[in-house]
Amino acid sequence: FAAGMDSEGATVTTSTGTPRGEGVLELTPEQARSFTILLHEMPGQAPLGYWSMNDVLKDKKPLPVEGVKGRALVFDGKKSQFATGVKTDALKNGGTLAIWAKLTKPNAKNQVVMGAKSESTELAIGSDVGGTGFGVTLTVNGAANGASTGQPPDDQWHHLAVTLSAGKIEFFLDGKAWGGIPAATLPEGAEIFLGSLGSKGFAAATLDEARIYERVLTAEEIKSVFDREHPPALNQK
Repeated sequence: FAAGMDSEGATVTTSTGTPRGEGVLELTPEQARSFTILLHEMPGQAPLGYWSMNDVLKDKKPLPVEGVKGRALVFDGKKSQFATGVKTDALKNGGTLAIWAKLTKPNAKNQVVMGAKSESTELAIGSDVGGTGFGVTLTVNGAANGASTGQPPDDQWHHLAVTLSAGKIEFFLDGKAWGGIPAATLPEGAEIFLGSLGSKGFAAATLDEARIYERVLTAEEIKSVFDREHPPALNQK
């Protein structure tokens, strides 16, 4: 059974045998003849929305390629986007947005991998959206406030995550916190998009394993997701 299931919204129990590290269940030949593994849902723990990119997204004509987990989908940076059906109102009591991204054009500005906008407010997560490097920006009535790595982005896989809590937005890259910004308000009633803000800020990137939680993940939970899924090339980073 899968290790770390609790961060995905379930715990695991077995009718027999001895579980050990990395989700391995040890059984004797006699026990293996008949045993039960049970998944117990943990209310409020599972993502509100989860897109593995193993399926075709109806809002675009994706090109499937190898991803960090299964396959991923290529967004063209011109018009490719996906409306998640999840609105920011669902995150009014706190939330977390997380996604894997591999930029096709690292030098292009204002590439939004996850975002939402209302008439007066924009929330953008991506590359050079408000400062150099990967980061997050909240723009209210034209005034932008953001947090970013300050390092030029590259064309490798990276895990971007943002937590939304009372009065604060915090940005994580590859399982590490990179700073936060005060958040007076989120875009009200705005749909969350993958690959754009919604008709602007299109990302030229391959995207994978997008998740939206209606709770604030801890730093340990975000690092756990990164540790489970990251490509071998990121081992030393």
